[in-house]
Amino acid sequence: MVFNKQVSIKKEVFYLAVLFSVIILLVYGFIFSISLFDLSIGGARKTLKETNMQISIFIEGYFSEITRTLEALGENPDINNYMEGDEITRERVLTLYDNFHQANDNITFIYSGYENGYLLINDYAPPEGYDPRDRPWYVAAINKKPETSTGLPYREANTEEWLISQSRALIDSRGNTRGVIAIDCSLESITSLIKDKHLYDSQRSYILNPEGEVIIHSSEEHIGQTVPEIKEEIDGSQGEFTYTFNGSKTWAYYNTIQSTDWVLVTAVDRWEILKPLALHLTLYTLSIIGMAIFLGMLQSKIFGKRFAEPLVELGTRIAEIAEGNPREESGYQFSNKEIAEIAANIEQLAEHSLRKKANELETIIESAEGGILVLDNNEQMIYVNSQFKEIWDIDRKNYLTGNYMFFINILVDQLKNPDTFLAKVQKLSGSPRRDKDTLYCKDGRILELFSCPLLNDGQVEGRLWSFSDVTYRKQAEEKLRIMATTDELTGLWNRRYFMETAEQELKRARRYGHPFSLMTLDIDHFKSINDRYGHGGGDMVLRNLAETMKEVLRQTDIPGRLGGEEFSALLPNTRLEEVLLAAERLREKIQNTPTEYKGDKIYITVSIGLTGYHKEISSVDELLRKADDALYEAKARGRNCVVKNNC
Repeated sequence: MVFNKQVSIKKEVFYLAVLFSVIILLVYGFIFSISLFDLSIGGARKTLKETNMQISIFIEGYFSEITRTLEALGENPDINNYMEGDEITRERVLTLYDNFHQANDNITFIYSGYENGYLLINDYAPPEGYDPRDRPWYVAAINKKPETSTGLPYREANTEEWLISQSRALIDSRGNTRGVIAIDCSLESITSLIKDKHLYDSQRSYILNPEGEVIIHSSEEHIGQTVPEIKEEIDGSQGEFTYTFNGSKTWAYYNTIQSTDWVLVTAVDRWEILKPLALHLTLYTLSIIGMAIFLGMLQSKIFGKRFAEPLVELGTRIAEIAEGNPREESGYQFSNKEIAEIAANIEQLAEHSLRKKANELETIIESAEGGILVLDNNEQMIYVNSQFKEIWDIDRKNYLTGNYMFFINILVDQLKNPDTFLAKVQKLSGSPRRDKDTLYCKDGRILELFSCPLLNDGQVEGRLWSFSDVTYRKQAEEKLRIMATTDELTGLWNRRYFMETAEQELKRARRYGHPFSLMTLDIDHFKSINDRYGHGGGDMVLRNLAETMKEVLRQTDIPGRLGGEEFSALLPNTRLEEVLLAAERLREKIQNTPTEYKGDKIYITVSIGLTGYHKEISSVDELLRKADDALYEAKARGRNCVVKNNC
């Protein structure tokens, strides 16, 4: 969408003008299109219906005349009462047939068949064995008496002309059936009318019998085809319906011809009706676009001069004020009075607001706890607050030069790892990234660094560096961390930290297959020490034992106090056989290292249980349980010994 982006005022005036023009023209165009659509569709439907009704009337009259001829001939006594052998009557009947034939060009044959199997017809000798009573025209008339029967179209063998037979039963005065009289009439006039009677190129008419079979069509290849989808749509004597023919949507109108029970269908491809309408709508749409662009350009020209250009000028002057380069002359001579006054007031407000904001910003920066240094892309100082000078011990006279290398050198001289800081400064130069880090000074201070770019419309124009003294906070955090992870009495890792570390070591061993072992030890007869020397003496013994463990075990080992006089140690990357030697050294060292307390030397011994990790170990608790089992075995053996659990 255009208005989701920032565009110039001139462009927006143009876009809005085009948009409103398009909306107005589209509304009128929609109304016009609806009217045109209704007229086009209504006209097409009216044409289909009128064409269908005209052809229906013609066919109705055509067959009504044949039907009346049959009725008239059927009442003739010579025809009705003719019997084989009466030559005078035969001649009269054949002469009558010939007269009717000559009088009506649509009649091709007139003939009559009788119950005795005799046939009366001009210019035709039936083949041997011919029996009219077996012919379809005879059977149909007998089945439909006393009504007239209409047969199916057929092609005459000699002339290949399409004919259709209508027949009627001959009934005497006593109601006895004497025979059947039939007329074969030409369909040429009907076929010609169906071919010629159309206003559209795709328009066609055809006739279906009651079974839905095409019996008359302008294209002979369709004759005899059954169209079930059309038959399903026909409901009643006449109406409209839509169907698909050869992949094309087709509109149709149908009417039932009462004299024959045929259905006349007149159809036209829907696209032929809609195509001119689509063309008109396309031309109208193009004209709408052209008119809208013209109106948009005209409106943009007029309003741009009076409104847009003054506003653009106002933006330019505000930008100059923000940069500290205001102009004295007025730039609104082409705008109206109200806009000129508003622009002047906005300029005054902008100057006042900028001065106010600058003062507020300076107050905020000076009130910040951290030291702030602001540099531009040319490596020149923009601003430095007093807290920055205090943190880095900079005199005012020393930073008036403004070159950032002066500040960098001062910082580097006071940092423990200056190379790391210099690499960060180089990496962040001109970068849009933000960054946080912790700096350690040579005098023991800990500073928290925050750096972010100065952006203007997405472009980096400088960088802000902030330094906060977090020495006391970091020291407090470290103290809390030590308190949370170490045993207060012995300085060893406490039970919670020891269990968490053991869990991580167990995961590493499962993943990488590294060996590790676990040692648990317990002071023998510790209760007697507490009873004799009190808790002060017992605590001194525990502290001395912890120091001995730190002295004997490796730096990579993890000793911890699990509670009371029970201690444990994790030995990563160490197999059980190797731990056995280390445990013996530790046991002997503890045995030979007395604790001095109030002039007495307190000697102690310990019992030690060992176990190693193997893939069947499912948890740290299981590992401790196996080490405790070995510890209990050492106690059972008389204490002051080391026992390993090989399971």
